[in-house]
Amino acid sequence: MPYGYEKFKLEKSDKSKNTLKFEVIVIKQFLSFVSLKYKKSKEPHEFTSEDVQDFLTKENESWTDHTIYRKQGHLKRFFDYLWETNQISYDFMEKFNYFSSKKEKSKFKFIQSEINYTYEKMIENKTKILTSDLADSSKLLAVLYMKGIQLIDMYNLTIDNFDTAQLDLIELTYTSKYNIKTKIPFTDPLDIDVLRRAIEVAIFKGTDYLISVRSKTIQGEYVQTKPISSRTYINYINDFIGMPFRSDEIRVTYVQYLLEQGKSISEISQLIGRTENSIIHLLQSAKERMSTLN
Repeated sequence: MPYGYEKFKLEKSDKSKNTLKFEVIVIKQFLSFVSLKYKKSKEPHEFTSEDVQDFLTKENESWTDHTIYRKQGHLKRFFDYLWETNQISYDFMEKFNYFSSKKEKSKFKFIQSEINYTYEKMIENKTKILTSDLADSSKLLAVLYMKGIQLIDMYNLTIDNFDTAQLDLIELTYTSKYNIKTKIPFTDPLDIDVLRRAIEVAIFKGTDYLISVRSKTIQGEYVQTKPISSRTYINYINDFIGMPFRSDEIRVTYVQYLLEQGKSISEISQLIGRTENSIIHLLQSAKERMSTLN
C-alpha cells in the first residue's frame, strides 16, 4: 500500500479493491522507476513533475495515448491523496499535463486545440456514465457539465435553484457570473434521477449547496466546495470513457449543437449563462476547433 493510499481509498471512496489494484500497480511502477532513476528511494516531498514526465515517457512507444492519459490520471489521484493527507505541501500534479510538451504535441492529436468529437458523441458517453456504477458525484458533474455551466456557477448552485415540482422536468434557474438570468430545463429521465438524488443528499447533509464537502473545522457540517475538490470524480469519468471530459470543450460542442438545433444566439445565451458576444466567440471557436469533423 504505497504511503497508505489503498487503505485510505477503500475507506473514503466507493471504489472496490479490485478497481484500486490497477491504480496501485501504476503507482508502484512510478515509485520503482523513481528509485531506479536516482538509485535510491525518495520521499513524497522529493518527487518532481520531471519524474512523472520521465516515467510516462519511458515506455510511451508501447502505450497508446489513452493508456498514458489513464496512467496520468492514476498518478494525479495519488498526488491528490498525498496532498490531502499532508504528505506533500504542494500538489504539482494539479496542473500537470504530460501532453503539453512540444515534442509530444505532434504525436497525440487529442491534446491539441482541436475537438475531435461532437456533442452527440458526448450524449452517448453521458448515457454510459449515468447507467454505470460510477459514483453519484461523478454522475452529477457529468449532468451539469453537459449543460455548459460555468464551473464557478456550478459550485454556487443551491437546492433552491431547482424547481422539482414536475415529475418529468426539473428546471434550474440562477444568475450567472456574467449576470445573465439563466434557465436550464432537464428533461432526460437519467438527468432527473441524478439531480433528485443529489438534492436529497444535500437535504440529508443539512446543506443548501448541491455540491458540498465535509467541513474541516466544524464537525458534521458540510460547506461549499471548489472545483479542485471534485477533480477525482472527473478523473473517474476520464478513465471510464477513455477520453478527457472537459467542461470548456463540452461547452463549445454544446453551443454548436444548440445552434444546429435552431436556437438563436439570445436563446443560447440564456441556456448557458453567457453574454451574446461570448456565444458568438464560442461558435467561432467551434468552427475552428471542430473543423476536422466537417
